[in-house]
Amino acid sequence: MIICGEGILKSVQDLTTCGEGMIIAAKKLKDIFSADNLPEPKAVTTAMEMSLPVKKEHSEEKKYSKEDVRGILSGKSASGYGKEVKALLAKYGADKLSTLSPSDYASVIAEAEVIGNG
Repeated sequence: MIICGEGILKSVQDLTTCGEGMIIAAKKLKDIFSADNLPEPKAVTTAMEMSLPVKKEHSEEKKYSKEDVRGILSGKSASGYGKEVKALLAKYGADKLSTLSPSDYASVIAEAEVIGNG
């Protein structure tokens, strides 16, 4: 009975040591994850926000060269949309690319990109 009692006391001491270690670990975890130590939450972008078009300032509008316009318009013409390309140029007061105003390049490209897509 003495040996059994000593075994119980040893087990209680071991459990006490283990419990104290768990308390220390729990306090450290509490400190680590307390509201004071958490990083600032990052903004969450929803799928809806990502699908919304972003309005660009006029100054941010991409500048296109005559070669850019020529490449897109010739591609559309080669795909069988020559009449639509001529109509688009006429809409901007040009009978051919060389008479198109550089200030209209971005608008012409934007409209040309939808030719044949609908």
